[in-house]
Amino acid sequence: MSSRTIRVASWNLRGNRDGFLDCVSQGPLSHRAVGFAEVLRTVDILGLQEVRDMRSVEHLMREVGLRLAARAEADFSLGNALFVRQGSWDVCATFDWKLMPDGAFELRSAAAVELWVPPRRVLVVCTHLDHRSEDLRLAQFRLLRKQIAEVVDRCEAEHNEVVDRGLECAGKQQLQDTAFAKGALSKEGHEKATQALKDRAAVPPTPEENREPIDGVILLGDFNSLSLSDYETDEEVAALRVRREKAGVEQPCFSVVRELEHENLVDTRSLARSVTGPLSTSHFGVRVDYIFVSRQLHSILHAVPSHETIEVSDDVSDHNLVITTLEISADSRSGKPQDVGTIFCRQ
Repeated sequence: MSSRTIRVASWNLRGNRDGFLDCVSQGPLSHRAVGFAEVLRTVDILGLQEVRDMRSVEHLMREVGLRLAARAEADFSLGNALFVRQGSWDVCATFDWKLMPDGAFELRSAAAVELWVPPRRVLVVCTHLDHRSEDLRLAQFRLLRKQIAEVVDRCEAEHNEVVDRGLECAGKQQLQDTAFAKGALSKEGHEKATQALKDRAAVPPTPEENREPIDGVILLGDFNSLSLSDYETDEEVAALRVRREKAGVEQPCFSVVRELEHENLVDTRSLARSVTGPLSTSHFGVRVDYIFVSRQLHSILHAVPSHETIEVSDDVSDHNLVITTLEISADSRSGKPQDVGTIFCRQ
């Protein structure tokens, strides 16, 4: 079985508040940016959070061979952007989703892109959830889940239209064959009608109109929520509660990640054969940045060879860079597609 390797990364830039990107917006990359550039040159899909100055960001991305695929604005420089490797895959559609549930303090968002990764169609979503309230994070994720489910359902419906068109052509062909056999249709008329049906059935959709169902979802970003699986004992959780209370920050919350897992999303760190770098992805000593794949996509993964956390200095960002490597089956589909509706449980 053949496979395609895709390296996916997520990074919160902290709004470039310390000017890291300002020094790379013109001319050659600075010495601070060179190391990051070398890492990003190995990445195929990159999701950024807290994107403020797109000119500086896009300059760095051009240097490392990535192009902007989707962007979503939000309040206070909390926007998201998705980049993909230049010359890699066709972008079928992009989305800018607003996440503003009742009671929210500020607008959050999600950027999403449908990628045609032959022979598969994958939806990639980048988001950044609230940093103050787990209840708000849950409400934001539920809005996001609804948006994702609508896209998945639409693609499935479009695929079914194509299947129905093929069945319609086959049915008409059978009627014409029968009419010709009974002498009700001339040979010339039969050949002309047959060719017309073949031409109609054979027209491939453009990348933008490609109507294959979505094979899976990659959801990445800064979720500002913790995973209980990162703590082996109750004592570790208790110690974390004490540290956060002393720091005057929100008590550790696990509901969002728990609901993500309930919605058939899998943390790629738990799947990886090799895990390198610190557990913490933020400079507050906890993991809040994740790359999830849907169960649907997990079912066609050959492997997750690695999951890496690249440490970032405080003068660049308060978040580390997270990268996961996926080996996705490149074999053609056979048989009936799986039920993509099971990617997210319906309310």
